[in-house]
Formats: sequence, C-alpha cells, structure tokens
Amino acid sequence: MCGRVAIEVATPKARAAATLTVAGLVERYAEHAKTNLTNWRLAALHGSYWVEFMGDKLIEDVQPADIEAYKTERLSGTQRNKTGKRVSPTTVNKEVRRLGRLYELARKDRITTYNPTRLVDSLKEPVWRYRYLDDGEEIHLQPFFLPRFWVLVDFAMRTGLRRGEQFGLLRTDLDFQGECINLRETKNRRGRVIPMSPALKELLLAWLAQEPASLWVFTSRTGKPFNGNNIRRRFVEVCRKASILNFTWHDLRHTYASRMVMARCDLTALKELMGHRDISMTMRYAHLAPGRLRTTQALLDARPLPPIPAKK
Repeated sequence: MCGRVAIEVATPKARAAATLTVAGLVERYAEHAKTNLTNWRLAALHGSYWVEFMGDKLIEDVQPADIEAYKTERLSGTQRNKTGKRVSPTTVNKEVRRLGRLYELARKDRITTYNPTRLVDSLKEPVWRYRYLDDGEEIHLQPFFLPRFWVLVDFAMRTGLRRGEQFGLLRTDLDFQGECINLRETKNRRGRVIPMSPALKELLLAWLAQEPASLWVFTSRTGKPFNGNNIRRRFVEVCRKASILNFTWHDLRHTYASRMVMARCDLTALKELMGHRDISMTMRYAHLAPGRLRTTQALLDARPLPPIPAKK
C-alpha cells in the first residue's frame, strides 16, 4: 500500500507574509494613507521612522522588545521631531499606533494574523496643556506683527479653525449670502459649518478686496497660498520677541474656545464649532464657564425646603 505524502501549498498571501518586511509593509499601504487620511504626510513620516529603524526585518519577526527598543531610542534625547524639539512620549505613542495600524491593514487583507503593537504598553503622556491669550496679552502682542499677519491671527481667534483648515480655505468655501464658512474636509474627515458673524464677514470682505485673484482665501502678495508651517514658525518667533512665552499657533484655537466658554457658549454647540469628535474634548474648557456649576446646582432651589424641627 502506497503511503500518502501531505503537501502544503502556500497561498499567495501566506507567501507574502513570509517575505514581507517592515519597509514593504509601509510601502504597501502608502497609497491607502493618501486616500484615507487627511494628514497622510504625517503618517508617511511616521512610517519612514520605522523603515529607518528596522525596515529589513520581516513583519512576522518583529517582537514587542523591538518596539520597546524603538521607543527607548526615540526618547533618548538624540532624536528630534520635525520642529527640532526632543521627541515627546505623545509623539512616540502616535508612531507606535501608526505601525499598529499598518499591521491591522495587513490582518484585514489576511496577510498576517500578528500585531506586536498589541503587546506593548503606551508611554505615559504629560497632562494635556493649553494656553490662551488674555485681553491684555492680545493688546500687547498686536503691535509686534505686520498688519497683514495680524489679520491671520485675528481670524484664527475668531473662528477656532485648525491651521490646516484656515490655510486650506478656498474662496468658494465662503458663503457671504448664507453668512457661513463651509469646511469641506477636516482633521476628522467630516465637514462642518462655521457661522459668519457680522464682524467676521466684514474682516473677510476687507481682506479679499485687496487680495490678488486666487482660489485660496489666505495668500501671499503673489497669490500663492501661505505655507502653514512657515506661518507657525514665524508666529512663535514674534511671540518670543514680545515676551509672550509658551504660546503656539494652535493656542489661538484654545483662545477661541476659552473665550467662547467664558462668554457662556453652550458646550454642546462649542463641540460642533470646534469639530471635536467627542464631547470629552470640549469639556476640558468647562472650568472656564463663569459660575457654571453654581448656576446649575441652583436649579433645584425652587423646590421647597423640608421643615427642620427644633431641638428639644
């Protein structure tokens, strides 16, 4: 009786898993990032760090210890982020999540059943910081900026738009008749509408009246859109000259939110205006609401108090 010989035939995807390196994994899903992520350039940057660190390693051979070694190296002090500062735990956590996302895409395509990032703990991140510009600081800061630059700053404080949203605005996004700004694509990949107040409408009309014809709202004298990164760097430089320290362009967004809450804006409405995915993000500003908790607690004061018997 002839014996039977079992022959294992590897599927194309199984063969891919056996030969796919980390560099290949990053390259395989590069187009997916461009199609599905608003900030795909940052995803590509994070991917490049993994390629540099262990691009030749097979994805099936990557161990949690390898990821821990990556985290240690990134936090060693010799590494710098794209702005030249030391890499923070928050940044490293994002980079690890990016690698994990690539593994999950490979799992979805049935290339692998493995994801080593699931076996790694996140680094402890610093407590969320925010800084907003008070009225006195704004009055002090304005003269340090050229008038054209200050319009950009003022617009950011009046709308709370993210830097990418502001400098990606097209003139067709402005609806002067409906008095609103239509954001087509945001960080959360969901459009939103910002009401155009009379003052904001006046600001935009005055700005566009002296600007060259262009698709974009905010452009240089040549009609080309401003580079958001250059604006951010220049803004920080001028703030330092004005002795306004620990203040970044993103803090203009915090300034908008803080002022809205202090003006008694409803937190649910602010969530929609800010484009927050979750109300918990908006609640970080809740402590600024004047007398919010006291007023809320007082809602029950209309109910009659029980009689308090005298002591015998």
